[in-house]
Amino acid sequence: MVMLGHFEIGRLIVAALLGFYGVVLVFSKDAVMSSWLHGVGLAIHEGGHYFVFALAPEFLMVLGGSLTQCVLPALFVFQFWRTRQQFAMFATMFWVGYNLLDTAIYIGDARVRLLPLLFGEDSIHDWHYILSALNMLSLDTFFAGVVWVLGSLNILVSVLGCTWFSQGDQIELPWLMPKAPEKTPVSSLRNLGERSGRLLAQLGIQTQADLETYGALEAYLALVEKQLTQPSKSLLLALYGAVTNQDWQRINRVDKERLFKQAGLLE
Repeated sequence: MVMLGHFEIGRLIVAALLGFYGVVLVFSKDAVMSSWLHGVGLAIHEGGHYFVFALAPEFLMVLGGSLTQCVLPALFVFQFWRTRQQFAMFATMFWVGYNLLDTAIYIGDARVRLLPLLFGEDSIHDWHYILSALNMLSLDTFFAGVVWVLGSLNILVSVLGCTWFSQGDQIELPWLMPKAPEKTPVSSLRNLGERSGRLLAQLGIQTQADLETYGALEAYLALVEKQLTQPSKSLLLALYGAVTNQDWQRINRVDKERLFKQAGLLE
């Protein structure tokens, strides 16, 4: 696994590609319509009509195409969120965003009806039917604009999330990573206790600020070099978790391997 600082190169490349493709899609309706994702979305859309909502009342059956196209990828996002697969969750949000853009184009075509329909001119134009039934046909471009903005925001959040979670799935979002006050005694920090506090005091580390300045890895190496403790993976992770405010048992695998390599603890 190739790393760039705290980030996994492979995941960063995926985030960069999504960012580039996202810009292309958001600023080009032609790119949205010519994307291979359009074919996937169309298949799901038609499945919504003829399978998911086949027995529903006509209005809901017609609406069900676009509804299924947008809700199905959102279900994948929910599943990845539930299983804490953070990178996959944000990557899948890109698919949600794309389908919203695709749907926005269809909505905006409600009055002019220029888009070619799958079954020809005799086909029902979903959004002409839906907005006409609601007496809102004149608002087609307004609704299309709202859905386009929602799709663009989904893509933006997707790219930002993929970039952040290139550090690993277990890292918290920035605003969910509260830090202890700088003057907090190290013995009161997460994962540490009185014994750890006494050991660190011999290095002149008394507070949260001292440990952050010294560095978790550097403090561990100093303790081992001065023979104040035996080599210990759990101590290294406890110190790192104290600095980053996370449970040492939930530190992601990438960070663990990096720390163990730097500390010479790999077997």
